[in-house]
Amino acid sequence: MMNAIINVVQESGATNPQTLIDAQVFENKVAAAITFVTAAKDITADASFITQAQAAVNEVSSDSASVTSADAATASYVDSQPAVLSGTYVAELGTEEGAALAFLSDGTYVQVQNVDVSDPDRDGFEVGSWTFDVDNGLLNITVLVDMNGGAGVIDGPGSVSLFASFTNSDLTVEFDDGALVLSKLVADADKPEVGSWLTLYVSDDGSTLEGFAITNFFTRGLFFALEYNLVDVVGSFVTAGSYTFDDE
Repeated sequence: MMNAIINVVQESGATNPQTLIDAQVFENKVAAAITFVTAAKDITADASFITQAQAAVNEVSSDSASVTSADAATASYVDSQPAVLSGTYVAELGTEEGAALAFLSDGTYVQVQNVDVSDPDRDGFEVGSWTFDVDNGLLNITVLVDMNGGAGVIDGPGSVSLFASFTNSDLTVEFDDGALVLSKLVADADKPEVGSWLTLYVSDDGSTLEGFAITNFFTRGLFFALEYNLVDVVGSFVTAGSYTFDDE
């Protein structure tokens, strides 16, 4: 029945006035639904979420103004939700230039010190796990691999708990020598990661590990990549960019 209704309103040669109105209603409801799903995909689907999802399309009609109204209601609902820490944050220029922290929703994190202009020897990265104690404002980080010495969160491996606060646009972490403010990458703001890959490089004869890369893929076409050469330390770098995937 649903397919039959959709086929009728999408008939390109339709001339019946009511069918044309129904087709516009259908198109508008789809647009409003896509806006809601895209904007609210990180919100837990509890009872209030389901109610809001239904409301996002219930009042949409053939009038384009109804879509504008529905989108505004969706934006207001999303803005009212608690901020989500996961994402990629970069330090303000002049503090730790090139530093980036990527918190993944599976509880792992990557910290990159790409270009420390004051001390190039501090370039490198950390990899580990994280949790955030919302009630006490504590960011708990366990460093498993530390390739940037005293730079980054701590001189690991090891664990540390730091006072932190965050919004949907920035993260402030309190260290012993002061606070570090990092800005959330706009490109990452509403794009949770969909996968992380670790690639290992070995020598031509297969006897030596020469380097590796970590790549985090985010929905809607963003990737955040780190490559590190174990033979030539200067060869470490981090990149950000976009990708497309053709599932055909």
